[in-house]
Parts: sequence; C-alpha cells; structure tokens
Amino acid sequence: MDAEDGDVTLEILPESGRGHRRLGEGSPAPLRPSGRQHQAGGRCYGYLLHVLAEFCDVNLRSVHLIGHSLGAHLMGYAGQYVKTIRDEQVGRITGLDPAGPYFTNTPPEVHLDPTDAAFVDIIHTDMPSEGWEISKLGHPEALGHVDFYPNGGSLQAGCQGSVHSHIENDRSVAEGVLSYIGCNHQRSHEYFTESVNSRCGFLGVVCESWEAYLNGSCWGCVEDQKEKRGRCLSMGFSATPLTLVPQPGTSHAAIPQPAGNENSDSSSDARASNSTEGERRANDSASETRAPHVTEVPATVPGFPVKVFLGTAGQKPFCAEQYRITVMTSEASAGSSDGDLARFTVGLHGRGGVHPLPAPESFSPPVGRVLSLRVFYEEDNGVLHSLIWRFSKPHLFVEAFVVEELSTGAVARFPFCGEKMEAGHSHTLYPDRQCPPTPLALEEEANL
Repeated sequence: MDAEDGDVTLEILPESGRGHRRLGEGSPAPLRPSGRQHQAGGRCYGYLLHVLAEFCDVNLRSVHLIGHSLGAHLMGYAGQYVKTIRDEQVGRITGLDPAGPYFTNTPPEVHLDPTDAAFVDIIHTDMPSEGWEISKLGHPEALGHVDFYPNGGSLQAGCQGSVHSHIENDRSVAEGVLSYIGCNHQRSHEYFTESVNSRCGFLGVVCESWEAYLNGSCWGCVEDQKEKRGRCLSMGFSATPLTLVPQPGTSHAAIPQPAGNENSDSSSDARASNSTEGERRANDSASETRAPHVTEVPATVPGFPVKVFLGTAGQKPFCAEQYRITVMTSEASAGSSDGDLARFTVGLHGRGGVHPLPAPESFSPPVGRVLSLRVFYEEDNGVLHSLIWRFSKPHLFVEAFVVEELSTGAVARFPFCGEKMEAGHSHTLYPDRQCPPTPLALEEEANL
C-alpha cells in the first residue's frame, strides 16, 4: 500500500485458475466456498480502509483500489464494505480484466459493479466473444462506469504467436508457456503499468462496437450532440469519467479538462485549416511534465456504462497512436468505375518511424509529424475477380489523401492532383505538393 500526498493506492493481483467452469444461464448466484472466502478477504481490506479513515484521517475519496482478475472483484467487496459501514465511497476502483468464471450471470453484489466506488473503470483484454469460451478468463459484461476494450477486448495484439515464439520472447520455457496460456489475460495489467509513466496516453474513442470503431464510424474527440459519439478517454492510470475528457492537442498524461472547454471543430475542413497548429501542439506536448495523480471524481457519474475502444501495439511499448486516412477521389472517377475491387496499403513516414496501415495485426507507436505517405494500390485477386476479363487494370483518379491523428486532432492533406492511380503501382505523396489549376478554375479566373 502506498500513501503519498493524500492519495492511497491498494493493488491486488491474484490470478484466477484456468480450470474453473462458469455459471450457466439462469444459474443461482451463490459462490463456492473459496468464493465466500474471497468476499471475506475483500471485507478485510474494506475494514483496513475504515481504520485508516477513522484513525489516520485518510480521505476515502482519494483512495484508488486496483485489482487484476479475481482481485478486481476482491476490490469490489472492499468498496461494498466501506459503503455499508461508513455510508461513503472510495474514490476509484480499477478492474484489470475482471475474472469471468463463477462471476458471469450473477447479481451485482457478487461481482465488481459501478456502485462499489465513485468511479469504476474496467480494462477488458480476455473476454469471451460469444457467451462462453472455456479458454477465456475475462468477464464478458460491462462492469464499470467506463469499460475499455483494447483491440476489441478479446484477442490482444502480439498474443497470436506459437508457444515457441512466446518462449523466445520471454527467454524462459516456464515464462514463455505461461505467457502463451494467459497472454490476453495478463495484458490488462501490462497496459495499466505502462500507462503510469507513458506520455502516449492510451487514447480511445467512445463507440458501440469494435467493428464500428475500425471502420471509422466513431472517429474524433469532439462530441457530436446529434449522433452521441466522438468522445475520447485515456485508458489506464489517467482514466477519468466521461464528464472529463482530454482535449485534442493536450498531453494525455495531464489532468483532462471539462468537456465544455473543448475548442476543436467537428468539421474536418476546419481542422484541416488548423493542421499546423495541431502539429505544433503535438510537438509541445512531448515536453510537458506529468500532472500528479488525482482520484477525486464527481459525486455522480452519469451515462454509464460507457464503452471505449482503442488499438495497441503487439509489444512494449504497447501504447499506439490512432490514425484515420480518407481517400478523396476526383471528378474524373465519377464515370470511370468498372466495379473493380482493390485496396490501399499506406505507410506513414514520420519523424518517429514508419507506420503501415492497415497494420498486419496491431497498431504502432506514434510516428510524430507525418512527412510523407507511401501508397500502394493493390488489386483484389479473389475468385470472382479472376473470372472477369478486362483490358486494363483497376484504376482510380485521386484528388488527395487526408490523414487525421486522434490524439492531437492534427489533419494533414497529401495532394495527388486528380491523377490516375493504377492497381499494382505505388506512389509517394508529400503535403507540400502544388497542384496545377484545373480547367474549371482557369475558366473562372478568365471570366473574372
């Protein structure tokens, strides 16, 4: 336990066994004997907090409890006990992939839930994708005020390798085998540990599903009042309720500002005109000092549960930047489409490295200011396409590529000037390319 500057953090990280079975649909709530022992253990931690508050003047609203797997529910029991005997709540409980076996389809008092603390945030990394999976240890349901789903919450980047690859990475047979078995489950506390000192931020977007997030439906940190989407929250140590959101361009290690203070524009055109300012803020944020941890939260946290999705890298550092790329076609493409299927693979070349999109199996660390794009237009060689006889390769007339960075709100435009892109060819695009005036523009200028 750590008590410093009035903040108290209690962290419990027991692992749940892999041989547990889950309660079936409609099963009663009682726990097995060991489960009741865990409830008793949680009450012991709750009593310890009661003593600290009663005799050491510890402010319970500054207490942050952290538990992994079974330990997440243990911290919930501690929070329940404090609430029962003192009629007040601890400030925050973080559940790191709360255990699913024996806790699925049970009443709220059996598992961690939003009433156990003023703010409850959950990181899901090993939840079953379809009801019940014997190999999954995480809880399938949203349990907090804010539930984070890195990489969709079920299969984590870097965990799909063979046993041999895990042994090579961990440089030990025992550790490699354990990593292979529980890789997804242990990612939750690895993400949280990294978030304590990371300047990256683990920024995610409020969305209804992982699929909707991947196709860009929930992009942006500006709230869309009509669609009720577009909020950003940081996962891990700096997580906050939805009532406090980080502004694009600020350091996500710092304390987020109230939502009402957001000054970014939901219009992509407006953000494009301010891209230079966004890039400057992105560079400045790297030098900012980290703000102290604050667990004080509003008395009520409305609108829960909130689901937040984000991508991560497959190895340390796990924190990744989120990008969205839009292809803007020219008017010449309107009547030239032949119904061909093709896709773009884009490499972001920046000061911090190279980021291929779409990534093979994960997201990548931030590349900094994007200096150029390497675009490859790939033909779809599916069965249906192979049956079609054609005299030319698929092509598209492209006006520009637009790259948006989630954490800063920066927007960069890479012109291609309406030229023809043909499948099987690659192109390098730069943001400072000057396009010649179009015939329409020349005609308008002549009329003036």
